[in-house]
Amino acid sequence: MARRLEKGGVLSLAGVTRSAQPFVAAFLRHLFPRRPIVAVTEDLKSQERFHQDLQTWLAAVPGILFYPAWEILPHEARLPHADVISDRLEALIALDQLARDAGAASPLLVTTLEALLQRTFQPADLRQRTRALKRGDRVDPLDLVEWLEAQGYEPEAQVTQKGEMALRGGILDLFPLTSPWPVRLEFFGDELESLRYFDPLTQISREEIIETIIPPAGELGILKKVLDQPGTAPAATLLEYLSPETILLVCEPDALGERADDYTARVPENDPLFASWADFLG
Repeated sequence: MARRLEKGGVLSLAGVTRSAQPFVAAFLRHLFPRRPIVAVTEDLKSQERFHQDLQTWLAAVPGILFYPAWEILPHEARLPHADVISDRLEALIALDQLARDAGAASPLLVTTLEALLQRTFQPADLRQRTRALKRGDRVDPLDLVEWLEAQGYEPEAQVTQKGEMALRGGILDLFPLTSPWPVRLEFFGDELESLRYFDPLTQISREEIIETIIPPAGELGILKKVLDQPGTAPAATLLEYLSPETILLVCEPDALGERADDYTARVPENDPLFASWADFLG
């Protein structure tokens, strides 16, 4: 297997049971620690099991990413759940940062077929919509609020949910989608004096942090607005976040092909947020 993968091309591993597939992925990570690996599973349940097994096999290995599909179709009027967008953006941001950091460990990502067929931000666009803030930075709180609104954050009297923000004098509370807790930013004029997590239920500050990453507060809604503008570049697929050395571990390819046909039948023709399985394989 190692010799074949070093040469490139496609290798079929017949006779590997579903329960053994995460072990194969973990073994590939051991054989090729510098190459990104993407495991493509059939649906959300198999993705969750695969991801949990990898965390068992590779407990000490960082960079095991989870990239789910939207639980809705791209053309539907409602938006995906914030937790789904959070997982997707966390994976995309990590992939983009790793691609620009030659010394970083290569990622191992678990996804589903439908997630591969759903388009997302171009890497450059995601970088422009993501901001890192650290203690000592100089930024006007009102300018920051204006930028946050442009990225989909909703002004509220009190921050309790992901994607919300609240400005009170020199204090800005916000809940970045990829953060485990909401963040309280305290300003003195335009200087960011401190950053702290806080409890969304009690609103009491927790431990101090040095830096926070602020991604967009949405994905599908922002993409639809952008794609309605003339001259906009097409949305990207996950492939555009991966290097040519990436190993794709396609689990149960026959079942994935059937699922691709089913998903394609439910998506309107020429949907700008859909990539066909045939195009993806090409």
